[in-house]
Amino acid sequence: MRAHIGGAKIAKMDTGLWTLRCQNCGETFTIELKAGQQIVQFARSYICPNCKTKPNDALSTQASTWHRVIGFHCSKIPQH
Repeated sequence: MRAHIGGAKIAKMDTGLWTLRCQNCGETFTIELKAGQQIVQFARSYICPNCKTKPNDALSTQASTWHRVIGFHCSKIPQH
């Protein structure tokens, strides 16, 4: 299953490093997702480490209520 963020299709369970841009202050930050975690949930609810704003707490006049996904680096899962 896929989700849409900013017009891009993003897999729900991509493990790896994601770079997001805060929709409030515009600063970028990186988070690491493990197996089973969903970038969509993080983009909606992760508190920005720079301005401490959670997307849902931002002013209702903001065009976006999610942090913008701007980069991804896939983590390799070791084969057993």
